[in-house]
Amino acid sequence: MCRPSVLVAMCSLFICGMAAADEEAVEKKLAASKSEFEKTIEKLRGGLLEELKKKAKAAQKSGDLSLLEKIEAETKAFEENAELPKLLPLLLLTKNYESDLRKAKSKLEAAYETAIKEHTMADQRASAKTIQQEYEKFKTSSVASQGGEDSAIEVRRLEGHSACTVMSAFSPDGKTLASSSEDGTVRIWDWLAGKSQKILEGHTAGVLFVAYSPDGKTLATASRDKTVILWNLAKGQKRAIINDHTGAVSGVVYSPDGRTLATASDDTLIILRNLDGKPRIKLKGHKQTAIAVAFSPDSKTLVSAGGDWGDAEKRGEVKAWNAANGKELWSVAGDFGGVWGVAFSPDAKSIAGACLDGSVRLWDAATGKELSMLKGHSDRVLWVAYTPSGKTLASASYDGTVRLWDVAVGKEKAVLKGHTDKLSRLAFSSDGRSLATTSNDQTIRIWQLGK
Repeated sequence: MCRPSVLVAMCSLFICGMAAADEEAVEKKLAASKSEFEKTIEKLRGGLLEELKKKAKAAQKSGDLSLLEKIEAETKAFEENAELPKLLPLLLLTKNYESDLRKAKSKLEAAYETAIKEHTMADQRASAKTIQQEYEKFKTSSVASQGGEDSAIEVRRLEGHSACTVMSAFSPDGKTLASSSEDGTVRIWDWLAGKSQKILEGHTAGVLFVAYSPDGKTLATASRDKTVILWNLAKGQKRAIINDHTGAVSGVVYSPDGRTLATASDDTLIILRNLDGKPRIKLKGHKQTAIAVAFSPDSKTLVSAGGDWGDAEKRGEVKAWNAANGKELWSVAGDFGGVWGVAFSPDAKSIAGACLDGSVRLWDAATGKELSMLKGHSDRVLWVAYTPSGKTLASASYDGTVRLWDVAVGKEKAVLKGHTDKLSRLAFSSDGRSLATTSNDQTIRIWQLGK
C-alpha cells in the first residue's frame, strides 16, 4: 500500500501533467486561430487589390483619367501601407467575405477566452495576464473592431439627378434604392453596382418623399405638385394617383403591418388611407405645415410633425395619434422650431425629432415628455433615423454633415462628411449596415457601417 503522502504526490504529478497537457492544447488552438485569422485578412487583402484593379480598368475604359489617377494612388497607398480598415467595408459590400471574417474573428476570440480561463485555473497568472493583454490589444485593433455602429465610410456615390436629391429609401430586401429629386423624377438604383435601373416620371414638380410598401411591390412618391403616386415597381407603371391634398405633400409612409398608408401635407392635414390611396381618417390639429409622419413598430400609433420653414423661431409641433380611430394622444409645441423629421425607436419607447433650431430632441412615446436634447449640428436638422438595433441614431443637417449618436448616453459617436452641399434626408437599410444620404449637391451617398 502506498502511503498517503505518496498518493498525494502522485496525484499532484498526474494533475499537473494533465494541466500542462491542457495548457499546451489550448495554446496550440490559440496559435491555430491566430493563423486562421491572419490568412483570412490576407484573403481580404487580395480581394481588395482585385477590386481596385477592376475599378481602375473601368475608369480607363470610360476615359475618366482623374478617377483613374485617384484609384492608382489608392492602390499604391494600400500596397505600401496596408490600410485595410479604410477599404475593408468596400470589399464586404461587394464580396461575400464578411462571413469568413466574422467566423475567423469569433474563433480567435473564443480561443483567447479559453486560454485565459485555462491558465487562470492552472494558477499560471503571469501567462493569463499576458494573453489577456494581447486579447485586449486585438479587440481594439482597427481590423478586429471593423464594423459596428461607431463609424461609417462612404462606399458609393450615385449621380444622375439634375437637381437637389431630397429623399431615398432602400427596398425591404436591400437590393435596390429609390431616390427623389427636385427635378421631378424618381430613380430606382442597383446601388451595389452604382447604376440607375429605371426612372419614374409622372410628377409635375419636385418629389419630396419616397416609401416602399413592406412587400416591396409598390413605391409611394409624394410631391410639391400636391399629389402622391403609387407605382407598380415590377412594371414601372402608376397604380394610383392621390390628389386630395390642397398643398405640397411632404411625407408618405406605410405602416409596418402593410395595412395603412399615411400622408402629410402643407395643407396641415394628415390622412390615414387604405392601400389603394382612398382616405380612411383625416387627422386635423396641426396649426402649421405638416411635414413628417412615422408609425410605431406595432403600427398602432402614428406620430406627425411640422412647423414653419420660413421662421425657425416659431414653435414646432409634434403630435401622436391612435392609428385605428384617429384620436390625438398627445401634442407638444416647443421652442425648437419646426420639426422636419420624426422616427420611432425600434423598442417604441421614444421618438426622435429633427429640429430647425439645430438640435435633435427625444420625446417619451407614451406621454410626449422631452427626454433629452442632442446638440452638435451648426445648422437646421432635417431628418433622423435609428439603426435597427436602436443603439445608434443618425441625423442629417444643413451644415453638410451626418452625425451618429450613441442613444444610451446621448453622445456623438461620429461625424460623416462627404457631401459638398446641404444635406436633406437619410435612410438605413433594413439590416442597418448601409446608410443613404441625399443633398443639395444632387448626389446620393451610400455609407457602410457594418454589422
